[in-house]
Amino acid sequence: MYGYDKKHGDLHVWFDGPISQAARAAASGTKTLLFIDEFVNIPMRETAGLKAAFEPYKGHYYFQTSRVESVKDGIAVMEEIKVPVENLQIVAAANIGSGYASEDMDKALKQRFMVLHYEAENAKVKSVLTSICEEKGFPLVIVDKLMKFKEMMELKVEEGEIEEAPTMRHLSRKFLGLMKEPDDLEMVANTQILQFVEFDVDGKPVREQVEMIEEIIEMTLA
Repeated sequence: MYGYDKKHGDLHVWFDGPISQAARAAASGTKTLLFIDEFVNIPMRETAGLKAAFEPYKGHYYFQTSRVESVKDGIAVMEEIKVPVENLQIVAAANIGSGYASEDMDKALKQRFMVLHYEAENAKVKSVLTSICEEKGFPLVIVDKLMKFKEMMELKVEEGEIEEAPTMRHLSRKFLGLMKEPDDLEMVANTQILQFVEFDVDGKPVREQVEMIEEIIEMTLA
């Protein structure tokens, strides 16, 4: 996250990681946003060093990059980037909940953030899908079909009959994103069935779940 040394020709040179890049830009006076995605997927031991970095002191953040700046009396002097707080905004995002490979966040690190919760409700999902259809020139009836598909899949998840229901990411990227023509909807949906089913001990998709989703696709997206 901070950076690393790497051999370049006959030299060892330092490559900034995203945190050092952001800190260096902010230290130079540039208003900078550091966005860290899937934050709780980072192992806790790897985020330990962020507690000090993300705690401002007298109006500044201090980022110790581990880059050797000089050597004095045989001891390496590590680079420290001093960043005015007003020049750097730090935003982290993560999916939290069942099925996501997340770790518990260190409470001391969590306290350094304002914690917000965002959930893509149906109105928001429909708005996003509508925008994509308008951009691609697809009829808006496709949006209604996708929302009906989502509703029926969520019901089957609640009843414990299938593993996963489609999210906004599935519908926007895996469905609409792969469609070239409006008539591609059912075909594309059938290519995505394995996103939503369980696999048996032999590594094969559970046939009953596959057939159930095929029926839902035929009922809602055909």
